[in-house]
Amino acid sequence: MADIELVYPHGLSKTHAKAVAQKVADQLGEEYQLQTRWEDDTLHFHRRGVAGHICITDRCIQLQVELGLLLSFYRDVLERHIEVHLAQALASPGNADGC
Repeated sequence: MADIELVYPHGLSKTHAKAVAQKVADQLGEEYQLQTRWEDDTLHFHRRGVAGHICITDRCIQLQVELGLLLSFYRDVLERHIEVHLAQALASPGNADGC
């Protein structure tokens, strides 16, 4: 079971939604030293104490994160931080066509 689960509906093309997911992963990756890789429409990320994925569907972006013991104490802070980055990426002017 994931410690953090978020679902964001979108009206973007799958390609555009994947670009949004990559942008968020890049931003968070810099802050938290995450390693990322795409497998079809799913962006997997990990580092010591954190593992998860962002799945892109035609209608939504689904994010699941599993936290290690130490980071689980910061679950609420991390969840909010992810929500802010994802909301900002979806609300950016280039994404106004579907959200």
